[in-house]
Amino acid sequence: VRDSGLNFNPRIEEGGGGVVVVPIPKVSMETRKALAKQLGKAAEASRQRVRRIRRAAHDVCKKGQAGKLEGISKDDAFRRGKEIDAVTEEIVALLNQKVEEKQNSVMAV
Repeated sequence: VRDSGLNFNPRIEEGGGGVVVVPIPKVSMETRKALAKQLGKAAEASRQRVRRIRRAAHDVCKKGQAGKLEGISKDDAFRRGKEIDAVTEEIVALLNQKVEEKQNSVMAV
């Protein structure tokens, strides 16, 4: 808990039978900005994961379009590629919306 970077300083309460007390400091504007920045970095990492998944799915679709996969027509592979793009855009838009809401929530006093 101490090494989390959130300025927590746990201590064991005297005479309390080993109870650990973690006083939570008031959140300063600097801490809020740092949390918002961390949130942005985590969101970008998530966007990159979504793009990697999209790229892998597109690779499979390209194989299907080239006729290298049995049981999948070129038209089906093309349609699936379009569906993958649509779902990816939807997921990224939802992620951006949630990140913006959370950043506004963190920055609110």
